[in-house]
Amino acid sequence: MKKQWLAAFLSVLLVVCGISVPAGAEENDCQYSTEEAKEYRIPTEVVQERLKGGINYLDRFGVTRKKVVAELTAHEHDDYYLNTPFVGGDWQSPRGDISYNGAPGTNCAGFVAYVLRKCGMDTVAVQQVMRASGKYTNWGSGRPHDGLASASNYMGLAVQGKIISYAFPSKAAMLASGKAEKGDLVLRFWTNEWGGWDEDNHLMIFWGNTPQEDKVWQNASGRLHIGQMWDEDDSSFVLIKFAPSGPPAPLVEGFRDVWETLWYAEDVRYVSKAGLMKGTLKDQFSPQEPLLRGQLVSILWRMSGEPAAGLPEDSPAFADVEANQYYAEAVNWAEQAGIVKGYPDGTFRPGQPVSRQEMAAILYSYCSWRGLDTEARSDLSGYTDRDLIDSYAEEALSWASATGLITGHSSGAMDPLSQTQRCQAAAVFRRLCHWIEQATEEEE
Repeated sequence: MKKQWLAAFLSVLLVVCGISVPAGAEENDCQYSTEEAKEYRIPTEVVQERLKGGINYLDRFGVTRKKVVAELTAHEHDDYYLNTPFVGGDWQSPRGDISYNGAPGTNCAGFVAYVLRKCGMDTVAVQQVMRASGKYTNWGSGRPHDGLASASNYMGLAVQGKIISYAFPSKAAMLASGKAEKGDLVLRFWTNEWGGWDEDNHLMIFWGNTPQEDKVWQNASGRLHIGQMWDEDDSSFVLIKFAPSGPPAPLVEGFRDVWETLWYAEDVRYVSKAGLMKGTLKDQFSPQEPLLRGQLVSILWRMSGEPAAGLPEDSPAFADVEANQYYAEAVNWAEQAGIVKGYPDGTFRPGQPVSRQEMAAILYSYCSWRGLDTEARSDLSGYTDRDLIDSYAEEALSWASATGLITGHSSGAMDPLSQTQRCQAAAVFRRLCHWIEQATEEEE
């Protein structure tokens, strides 16, 4: 009887908190305050590791800080948003516009979703990224922006979208960091591992006039209001960033999508000036796009002085390499030099993204072709995903790890199957050039 009473109480509590209970969920151990549920908490250190490597701002999806701040400033003192009742699930209808649900109501993320949508966010692209994260909450409403009303999905967006984000062990730590700016998203994050539905994570919009001011827009305590952040023990506070306001950060010369403040700025500058990597468009480097096989071989060809290899139209090296493509002669050269091989079906697949282990294998072959010392080895047995490394790449990854060209993550994973982004490739090639220079000097 006691267990049934607790189950009933939990069901009411979940509804009040706006948490969706999936079909088939019965009396269980999924109560936030229980010791069993606390086991599902994701430590801040793990969250920080997941967020590493952010290279984009939320602006990537067509919405800007300026638009969000202007929209909310216009309604700070009216009832367009304020006092909209809390309704759990896929509710995105503030008092000033009830078209989405037919009546006023939002949950925490539903309010944020409405504001972002109104300010021009590309909802199709955002939801695609959320789904690709593998941690996706679907309320089952059937409406077009269902996933945007789940706070949990914004962690997936930050990680999978490589959004510049910061995780803190507490609200106080976030405020003390000085990184918050009006308009940024604040995700109070506990877990997305508990039961497979939204676990009462909480999404807010930072509204402090200084980074230290505890002030947000949020739908909490039953209504949408401006006030202090709703805190919770055992939660991380994740700051998901728009591009900074004020004077724009300077750009790396020649590119409109590489800011000097980003970690890979010097790498992009180096490979650009050296003529190794070019933009995907006239003034666009596309740093977050994957490096393609055709691009990789072209970079190596340029590093080698663009040796003549030819590519007669009647006898291409591979069935899918046409003579009029930018990578045609480079691919033919690499095949003749034994640096690359095609697939069993006679194709090279120049438009296919390059994985980390594949890049290591091709760089290893290239350095061997150049007669460089490739004897260095690193023990790969300590990597947590050692079993994912394909046999063809083991020796190459061991060498690349030993030379520091390609290293594992601080989490202990090598991540051999992940695609190599163009910004990451720029960093690797800058290291490779320095390594070759050092190796050549030692030989002399």
